Amino acid sequence: MGATIKPIAEASVPELARKLMLARANPDDPARPCGRAVFWIGAGASISAGIPSGRDLAGRLARHIAKSYHLLDPQTLRQANGDEDEAALRALQAKSLISEKSDLGSAYGELFGMLEPNQERDFIRSVIAETGKRRINWAHLALGELVRQRMVHTLLTTNFDDLLLDGLVRCDQLPAIIDGVESLNRLDPRPPVPQLVYLHGSQHTYNPRSSTAAVGETKDIFEAQAGLYRLLRECSVLIVLGYAGNPGEGVMEMLLSFAKALPEMTVFWASYGHHDNLSSCARALLSTGRNKWLIPGSDADLFLHELLKETHVGVPGWFQQPVQHWVTLSDRISVTVVAEGESLREEVSDFRSRLVELEPFWHATGQRAKERRELRQLAAAGDHLAVWRRLKDGVLLDEPLLRLRANAAYEVGSRRLDDSLGVAASDWEKLIDALAPQSAAWADAQDRLGVVLATQGTQESLQMAITAFRAALAVRTRSTTPTHWAKTRNHLGNALVYLGHKSKDWRALREALVEYVHARRVFTRRSSPHDWGAIQINRGNALTLLGEHERNARLLNQAIAAHRAALSIFSESESATQLWATASYGLGNALAILEELGPTGNVTLLNEALDAYDQALTCNTPVKNRTGFANAQHAIGEVQERLYAISRETMHLQKALVAFSAAAQVWTAQTDLAGHQRVEPKLERVRQLLKILGE
Repeated sequence: MGATIKPIAEASVPELARKLMLARANPDDPARPCGRAVFWIGAGASISAGIPSGRDLAGRLARHIAKSYHLLDPQTLRQANGDEDEAALRALQAKSLISEKSDLGSAYGELFGMLEPNQERDFIRSVIAETGKRRINWAHLALGELVRQRMVHTLLTTNFDDLLLDGLVRCDQLPAIIDGVESLNRLDPRPPVPQLVYLHGSQHTYNPRSSTAAVGETKDIFEAQAGLYRLLRECSVLIVLGYAGNPGEGVMEMLLSFAKALPEMTVFWASYGHHDNLSSCARALLSTGRNKWLIPGSDADLFLHELLKETHVGVPGWFQQPVQHWVTLSDRISVTVVAEGESLREEVSDFRSRLVELEPFWHATGQRAKERRELRQLAAAGDHLAVWRRLKDGVLLDEPLLRLRANAAYEVGSRRLDDSLGVAASDWEKLIDALAPQSAAWADAQDRLGVVLATQGTQESLQMAITAFRAALAVRTRSTTPTHWAKTRNHLGNALVYLGHKSKDWRALREALVEYVHARRVFTRRSSPHDWGAIQINRGNALTLLGEHERNARLLNQAIAAHRAALSIFSESESATQLWATASYGLGNALAILEELGPTGNVTLLNEALDAYDQALTCNTPVKNRTGFANAQHAIGEVQERLYAISRETMHLQKALVAFSAAAQVWTAQTDLAGHQRVEPKLERVRQLLKILGE
């Protein structure tokens, strides 16, 4: 594979949800009843149902072959520290049956290549029967519901299990099944019924494709090439989930070639890992053309749980009304009308009658948890204001409800929709008292309390926030919970910056810079670019404040570099436009302050600052972010005043007047006294100057 062409852009589940909702079939078009989205499913989607991963499957097969050849002796087992799978692999390597360079992950194809087709099929069946035990996970139920909701028309899978079929049937969907790449010429790019495609064959296929040779040669099968190309050309969005996409897999190489042939093809790659965990093929695909996004850290079940919430589906329909679901199915049972079929008709009628009698009991049991279920759904849909209004006046002793109100109170308070931050802090304190000290849940509550207190923004609340973050860090460590540890380090750094700025404690700013260094040890540019970029913004703001205080050009240049580094991440990503605007605003501040330190007016720096503030305004509009809009306009006014002082050109004063007026209008409407007091003297000064110049 060649080098990555461009940075890989990240996206969020809500962005994918919007694409899926647009892919939904038009209910008024019965000729095209299916949606236009396609899912490509790999082994990662089945793990929580008990189906082994490719590495685990290879280990089981290595053990099976080694035992069949009587190669697993006690000495080999001791050398592998009791790990039978590793011992089996070593034994096979010692006999030159498997490449010496192979590990369990890469030996999969070689191991299956040692079996005949019927042995291969029997082994796969036995493993699925032993490990799956007819279990099904949320991922496959959710996929079935997305098909039922007419958003998705085809499910492609490299797996051998029947979980996708099971999920579809449970959601009352009966798909056309295409079992194996040789049958891909049957693929319909706009199918009248859903399609389930086993790319490597199912556990029932006569000749499943598991060996290295069989998996690799699929790219050369014309039927596979033609069928998949037509399908992907016509679909509106392809979602890849739980699939590694390793080099040498024919279907992955076909997918990569199609991405090059169809550069506008929209692809969302949902990966359990982050950028560093992607295969070279996956990275190449996500760097090809346009409309390619990575959704990192995606456990299949949790990813699809969130996706169903964001598409306003919630849960599969039969979860909500299971009795009615069975009543509907019973209505479809047809029985012969001849006289001899009377007793059979009575059996079917009795079955349906008993189901109908169950319905009132189902509704009665559902009432007990109705309010909590509704609140969870409101919170999941992001309607925190509705949750807050329903819970704000309650005396809550129930831990889940306390947590719901604490989250809602913070979201509402941070957006200035109500004065609720005090309630949020109080609820998190109650939860901390109720939780086991030093537990993971206790540390999480301390972190959340710290975020609330930092948002309140007083010197006292910031000191308390710092104490809460440090309490969380007494439990969260880099070795045990690296992601949570890094997030708390970043939160602590932000609180120290706010406190240092407010109290003029410049040592706190230097402490904050150390915290950002810690956070960047986990959130690297390559592994977590989104988090890394956000930390660069925070670091840039701290360096700007410190550089301004110390009148240190070196620190300001570091701030400029930090904000530009952040912009190199967010400018490519639709999911980070607000962070892009924040980085642009921070860059403008650092440039403007650096110009102030110079011996003479540096017009180049000031114009660069104006460009940065203008970038911030592309996202910080009066509708999207009124405070951000006012701050950027105020900053533009100050730079235009400075340009007037250098050039004495009246147009700069006129532009300053427009910018200050825009900021004043927002702060007056928001009754923001501090903002109004900042801008009003400057607005009056510019007016007076223009009046004098006019005379």
